Amino acid sequence: MKLLPEGISKFTEIIDNDLYFVDKTPYIAEFEKRKKFFLFFVRPRRFGKSIFLNMLETYYDIAQKDKFEHYFGKTWIYRHATPEQGKHQVIYLDFSIISSDMANIKSNFNLMIGYQITECAKKYRDLYDDDFIADIEGISAAKNKLDHFCAIANEKGYPVYLFIDEYDHIVRDILKAKEEAGDHDISPDIRFYIDFFKVVKSCCQKVFMTGVFPVTLDDLTSGYNIGTHISLIPLFNSMVGFTTAEVREIIAYYQENGLLSGYDPEKIISEMAFWYGGYCFSENAFGNGDHVFNSYMVTSYLSRFAMNGEPPEDKLVQNALISYDNIKLLVNQGQHSANDNETREREAVIENLIAGEEYNRIVEICFSPEALLKGRNYVSCLFYLGLLTAKGIKGGNPILGIPNLHAKMQYYSYLLEMAEASLARNFDGAVIKAVNEAAFSGNIREFVEVTADHCEKYSGNRQFKSKEGLFQAFFLAFLSLNPIYELVPELELNHGYNDIFLFPKIGSVGVEHSYLIELKYLKPEDSDAVKNKYIDDARKQLRDYAADPKSSSLSRGTSLHLAVIVLRGFKLEFFEDTVRNEAEGS
Repeated sequence: MKLLPEGISKFTEIIDNDLYFVDKTPYIAEFEKRKKFFLFFVRPRRFGKSIFLNMLETYYDIAQKDKFEHYFGKTWIYRHATPEQGKHQVIYLDFSIISSDMANIKSNFNLMIGYQITECAKKYRDLYDDDFIADIEGISAAKNKLDHFCAIANEKGYPVYLFIDEYDHIVRDILKAKEEAGDHDISPDIRFYIDFFKVVKSCCQKVFMTGVFPVTLDDLTSGYNIGTHISLIPLFNSMVGFTTAEVREIIAYYQENGLLSGYDPEKIISEMAFWYGGYCFSENAFGNGDHVFNSYMVTSYLSRFAMNGEPPEDKLVQNALISYDNIKLLVNQGQHSANDNETREREAVIENLIAGEEYNRIVEICFSPEALLKGRNYVSCLFYLGLLTAKGIKGGNPILGIPNLHAKMQYYSYLLEMAEASLARNFDGAVIKAVNEAAFSGNIREFVEVTADHCEKYSGNRQFKSKEGLFQAFFLAFLSLNPIYELVPELELNHGYNDIFLFPKIGSVGVEHSYLIELKYLKPEDSDAVKNKYIDDARKQLRDYAADPKSSSLSRGTSLHLAVIVLRGFKLEFFEDTVRNEAEGS
């Protein structure tokens, strides 16, 4: 049985170790069919870009030509090989290994990229004169190494295919350092980077680059008309990541081999879609139901599922979390030279997204490093990070919203920092005390009141389209400060979706209480009759959720509380907390 390639980023390692591989090779034929030779493709981190790039490298490499059947014998492309297979000398460069030390970034670039170019050249030493490698090793600047390699290769009639992974990594590091220093003139710092790509365009027959942000693409392609940005083209929407059909095939394979048995495949898919799915990188693909799962997250989840024989309780995949610094950089971008209103506007975008708002605006195709610091590109940057996705079309522009719960949870840490700065005090102590009161004394009301109080103070003169969404966001964010509880919003129980389920993490000592929570929100004009109906509805929902065997299993022998919370604005209008046995008797 083939295991899933958890944590592996090379196609060759997957095949050499006979691991499970989702076949993306048909896209190779699509590239060649369109005869585009300079391709740029961006996706969020941990989305399968490196595996895909290594697959292309292996397919085109003349040094791997004799291993074509070994690596591709079970794939679509083996039966449909293209004329370019095994015809290139390939250079693979990984920009993510460049140190972010600003004082030495240019020398680090030349050292590390130069080393990679030299290592690639060594694969082909038998095809060249004896002094070929010595000449390349004697060149210090990476751009000159590349130029020399390509010049000799072209002279011998060998076309060069250049692959660059994380091409924007350097720009992101420079932007972060300059932002921290309050300096927005990055042109001198990226001159070496731009110069390198001028050589790329002049000497390489084909280029395929991947990254996260489409920065510098306008500089790289302006005046040449040879660069094709394929990230937002519907055809390539699911080129990396997993489609629903591909996830279904993985589950079927493991169930046929005796794993994940006893579980409904569609329910597994539904749960993973809630946490890891919903990505759509082209608004035109959305209408076709062409939604994508984060492949790294799915692989991690199913690997843990297969190992433990049951679905993982902790759905967050730590290695796939977006860097907190990336969000902070985007919110604070330009704050040293712009007025506070611009930073506040960007903070409001995060608040409103967490509260459930969606944005109807165009996604910028590409922007220069300087333009990344402009507020107009803020929402587009969140899109490219994977914190927003296309959810439809309105007025010719995509509707952008949070794709899944895994993405939403990543906004919470920044929400906490914004709240702490706004309240001008550290609120951790009061929040953790209230969570402990819920866990060890069975009193969650204090936590509800602390949350409502902080929401009221935080909101101040801010305008929110959804106070309900903001309350729930703070509720979950505050709970994350005390890691004794698993907190699961919208858990499917007994054919319904519970607002929030709190149950003790494995290893949490002394926790005696778990909570099924239903949140109801009143409009200012709602009558007592409306309030009473909400209360009755919540009670019935909670009884139904508690009857699901999953509730008993997850609560791990603790007292299971059914809590009804009714708010009007941020004011607690009604609170009721009953233990399950008491609720069943009422």
